[in-house]
Amino acid sequence: MAWVATNGNGKEFLFEKKPYRSGYGEYGYWNPTYSGIGGCILIPHGSIKKLIGRKLSFSDEPVELKEE
Repeated sequence: MAWVATNGNGKEFLFEKKPYRSGYGEYGYWNPTYSGIGGCILIPHGSIKKLIGRKLSFSDEPVELKEE
């Protein structure tokens, strides 16, 4: 399935696979893979709250989207 996460600067992303954390503070971000090659897309601000029912910050772990 897909994963959602928020970077340190508040930008929201949708990932193909579970990302891993890099950096810290406002410069913190999520990497889609350890090789630097992988799938992620920037999604509009507020999308994560609509998808999972709550906001995420960079201090939160990524959330996996599951089928109903």
